[in-house]
Amino acid sequence: MSSAASSSSSAIRRLPLRQALETLRSGEGSRVLPPTVRGVTFRFVAKDSEPGPRDFLRTIAPRLAYSNPSLPIRVDRIRDPRTKSKDPKSPDAGAQAWDDGVPSGEMVVELDGQEPRTISLSKLSASAILQELYTATGLASEEGSKPTPIGAELAEAARTVPPETSG
Repeated sequence: MSSAASSSSSAIRRLPLRQALETLRSGEGSRVLPPTVRGVTFRFVAKDSEPGPRDFLRTIAPRLAYSNPSLPIRVDRIRDPRTKSKDPKSPDAGAQAWDDGVPSGEMVVELDGQEPRTISLSKLSASAILQELYTATGLASEEGSKPTPIGAELAEAARTVPPETSG
C-alpha cells in the first residue's frame, strides 16, 4: 500500500476497487468495535488547531466506519471566531469569542448502559486517539485484529471482478 493511499480518504476514492478495499480493510482503525459502542462524537476547532483530530478523521475514521458500518461517527465542528471571513455563509460566521483561548478537542464515546466517556484530544496524535478509543471500548490494542466479516466478503467480491482493461 502506498503512503499516498493511506494519507487521505479522498485518495481511497481514486484507487481501483481492489486496492481501495485493501486500504480500508487493513491498517489502523480496521477493527470491529464491541456491539456495546453506540456512537462516537468528535468536537474540535477545524482550522489552526492541533493536527491529531484532523488526521484521525482523514486517515483512520474511514477504516473505522468501514469496519463498523452501523456505528454513527459524528463530527461537531466548533465555530472559530478568529476567522476573518466576511462571508455570511461561512461556517464560522457569528461565532462568539472564547473566554479561555482555543478550546481543546474532545471525543465522546457512547456505550450501552453507561455514561458517555469524554476523552480530551489535546496533544494526541491520530494513533493515540485510536488507542484511547480502543481503551474506552474495552479493546486493548490494534494487534491481533482480524478482517471484518464485511471486509472479507467485499474482498472476495473484488477478487472476482475482472481486471480493468484499457480500450
